[in-house]
Amino acid sequence: MWPELRPLGIKFFLVSIGPPARAAEFCALTGFPRDHLLADPDNALYAALGMRKDLGSTFFNIAARAPGPPRA
Repeated sequence: MWPELRPLGIKFFLVSIGPPARAAEFCALTGFPRDHLLADPDNALYAALGMRKDLGSTFFNIAARAPGPPRA
């Protein structure tokens, strides 16, 4: 996974909202390495960072999108 990062000593991890069993299902479906996906069943990390997990306030909210160059 991201072999160009390994020589730099960089390890890449994801944190998922939900129980470890759901994280394992995600890894089985996608091939994502299980040892690089951490489960957050209590939503503690997202809450501590002030992040939201619902689509209405994230994906469908124009204000939540990161600024960047216009897409072609």
